[in-house]
Amino acid sequence: MSEKAINLRKGFEPYYNLGLANMELGRWAKAKAAFYGVDEVLFYGDHPISVDSWEERYTLAFYYLARSQAQLGEANNVIWILESGRRVYNQKSLWALRPLRLGCLYLWVGKRDAAIAQYKILKKNNSKLAAELLKLIKKHGKPA
Repeated sequence: MSEKAINLRKGFEPYYNLGLANMELGRWAKAKAAFYGVDEVLFYGDHPISVDSWEERYTLAFYYLARSQAQLGEANNVIWILESGRRVYNQKSLWALRPLRLGCLYLWVGKRDAAIAQYKILKKNNSKLAAELLKLIKKHGKPA
């Protein structure tokens, strides 16, 4: 159903719902693709959002993208890419998402302290994104 919705209207909800459905079914590659679709729609679509209009569900999309990457064994490679400083976003304002993405990935590979370090970076530059990452750390970043 979400795949049909995406064909009709490329928006956040169809991609997000498709990603959630594929996660439930253990289809990690399809979940990852759907959550990358969320990224595409949010930042490069007809009505790109700014970090200032951020919502919690956008944070969850990044968290679930990180989960999909971890399930596929890609998380450490993505962490390396993000840590290396290569820009994965062309807009300067979106570069602020790098610590959020890293924080989500660190949570999925069990590096809570590294996620907290990303929170501290965000706190200096964007308190709204920092608060979102802190919620994830508190909820999902418990040591195993």
